Amino acid sequence: MDIAFNCDKCGQHIVIDEAGAGMSVQCPTCGASLIVPMAEDAECVQINEDGTSSICPAPQTRLPRLGEQVEYTIERDGQSRFLKAEQLHFFGECSRSPDGRFILVWQESAVHPFTGKRNWGLYFLLDRKSTIAAGKMQRPNDGKVSNIGNFVLNDWMLKTGETLAGTFYAFAPNGDILVTKELKANLDGNGISDDGRIAFCGTCMSNYKDHSDKTFVFDLDSKTLLSTIEGQAGKIKVQNLVKRLKQGTQSVSD
Repeated sequence: MDIAFNCDKCGQHIVIDEAGAGMSVQCPTCGASLIVPMAEDAECVQINEDGTSSICPAPQTRLPRLGEQVEYTIERDGQSRFLKAEQLHFFGECSRSPDGRFILVWQESAVHPFTGKRNWGLYFLLDRKSTIAAGKMQRPNDGKVSNIGNFVLNDWMLKTGETLAGTFYAFAPNGDILVTKELKANLDGNGISDDGRIAFCGTCMSNYKDHSDKTFVFDLDSKTLLSTIEGQAGKIKVQNLVKRLKQGTQSVSD
């Protein structure tokens, strides 16, 4: 099924395959940056007070457009925070940068109750209330954002059977990928330094030895794997490792 929509800037009519829903594209006429709207949800039947029925489309969750100002409220549930933005029909987990400037928001993939189709998950980054990055991945989780806007997400992937897999991503504030690591193991947490220069992700036990129960540490300035640590390592251990590496007293593998 195709998605048809108009450019907000020049009105150009655009048609794109539904696989592009939620992605950022460029208007072929004026070059404006646009977010492809999500495909229309399946129609559902509403029963009226007089017993008659009518068709009503469910509200469409959408990503904000780049530069769009998002009005939101934040709710807490234990250790988790959730952002609600009525203008987007959006409700998802969120994480603030340590200085409070940036907010990273993501929404897990879900199966549509009427069509049975699984949509990809969504994520976006706010600078105060302005959208500066937006996109989608299969199952975004464990978002973290730094004081410079670099951010990380774990993609838990759409897996079948006993398959163990996950992909770690680190992004620049504009949404460009700095680092990506495909792993043959389920992911178990991640982190990013406050200054946005070092990121890491951990894995669960796996039959694939090279990816089993490890922590991968990345230098986001050089976009390289900095070190691989056996077992799970928290933010403090990673920071201490980086200090030792800078002093030249630590090998690449720990």
